[in-house]
Formats: sequence, C-alpha cells, structure tokens
Amino acid sequence: MSILGLREFESVTLSRSSENTESRQVIRVILQVVGTGARPERWPLILEQTTP
Repeated sequence: MSILGLREFESVTLSRSSENTESRQVIRVILQVVGTGARPERWPLILEQTTP
C-alpha cells in the first residue's frame, strides 16, 4: 500500500470511528508497523510499547 493510500485509509478510518479510541489505537499501531518497514521481527516490540 502506498503512503498516499495509507493516509487516505487513516483519515477515513479515524473519521468513521472518531468516538472509538480503541480503533484509533489500533490504527496507530498499524501505522507504526508500516513505519518500521513492516519487519515482522519488530512487531512484538511495537505492540509492547503501544499497549496500555
């Protein structure tokens, strides 16, 4: 998925679930995963950092 497509996806999802903070948290995690180059070995670290 391109960065442009990702931004579009993010805004649509956030506007759809603006009252749902849990969904926002999930989107943030997804964006962080993509930001790290989507390397599976880094996912557990990201999830650990973002889980309250």
